[in-house]
Amino acid sequence: MGQLSSCCRPKPVEPTAPAKITHPSLTPNQTAFLKALPKAGIRGAIPTRSHINFVIDIMQGNLRCAPSPLALVYAVDAADVAVAVKLAAQHSIPVQPRSGGHSFGSYPLGRKDGALVIYLDKMIRSSLIRRRGAQRSAAGRA
Repeated sequence: MGQLSSCCRPKPVEPTAPAKITHPSLTPNQTAFLKALPKAGIRGAIPTRSHINFVIDIMQGNLRCAPSPLALVYAVDAADVAVAVKLAAQHSIPVQPRSGGHSFGSYPLGRKDGALVIYLDKMIRSSLIRRRGAQRSAAGRA
C-alpha cells in the first residue's frame, strides 16, 4: 500500500490542558462550614468541590441552569441528615435534599450556587407493617 498524500494525513493534535471547572469564590461562612463539615461526625461520604465524585454527581443536562453546590453529603441515616442540616443552619448555608431524579431547573442541586446537597439514596431502611402487610421505606431506593 502506498502512503497517504499530505492532504489526507491527519494533522498531529497538540495536547491541551483539561478544562477546569470554575466555582464561585467562597464567603467566610462557607469557608468555616467546609472546615467544620468533615469533623461533624457524618458517617456518609462528603465530597467537596475538589473531589472527582463531586464533579461527576453535579453534572446536569441543562447547562444554562447549572448551580455549583458547596458540598454533597451522602447520608446513610437520619442522624447524618440531622447533623448536616444543623451545621448548615449554623453557617447560614442553604440545604437541598436529593432523593434521586433530576429536573430541567436543576432543583436537586439547590437552584443557585452555594447549597449543601444531601443525597438520600443511601438511606435504605424498610420496615414491614404487619397489620396492613405493606412496606414503608425511608427516602431513597429500597
